[in-house]
Amino acid sequence: MVKLNSAEECLNNLRNHKPKNDYLDVPYEKRAAVLVPLIINDNELEILFTIRSADLSSHAGEVALPGGKFDKNDENIIATAAEEEVGIKSNDAEYLTYFEPFLSRHKLLVTPVAALITNSFYKPVLNPSEVSECFTIPLRVFISKEHHLSFDSLWNNQSYRHHHFIWDDWDVSGFSANICVEVAKIAFNIQNVDWEEIIEGQPSREEYIKLMLDDIIKQNIKQNKSKL
Repeated sequence: MVKLNSAEECLNNLRNHKPKNDYLDVPYEKRAAVLVPLIINDNELEILFTIRSADLSSHAGEVALPGGKFDKNDENIIATAAEEEVGIKSNDAEYLTYFEPFLSRHKLLVTPVAALITNSFYKPVLNPSEVSECFTIPLRVFISKEHHLSFDSLWNNQSYRHHHFIWDDWDVSGFSANICVEVAKIAFNIQNVDWEEIIEGQPSREEYIKLMLDDIIKQNIKQNKSKL
């Protein structure tokens, strides 16, 4: 049984986190970011999630973290994606840390950024074209075996384990679930969870990213040759 830290202990662990690699050499058009908005409720941290609008062309109706593709002119992830989707402004939140990127199913390199909502008067302001609803789930859920389910499939012809976390009527799965597990492990200062995070033979996150970077290099070589 994991000893659960207080909200302030979790926040200090996140503030002290330093990612090993941010892959800044990846082109902007292949990068995105998501915000992990944290709220203190009864001395524990909760994550604010969104339900994506049913009118969106991709991932419609899915549970997600607020985010979007990088733009060279973006000031920061809080000021752009979070403000656009749920009305979190830079002065509503304290930046905590960022994490090594994850590879999305559309082969975007997505950097998670954790921030604590410090404005006690903050109320989500939903952009209906992007978000239909929002809700919170305790951070501890994402290291809890009780709330965890998984299944295995193939992704890019490789074995891959998909994770689900069930809380009330909500199901946080896939990409968002993987990010939340990492945030929770760092916040609660644990190395391993009580389930198998990857299936035997599944490439590591770093190996998936390397495959993506190799594809980018091959595409660039092909494009350069076509210009000759």
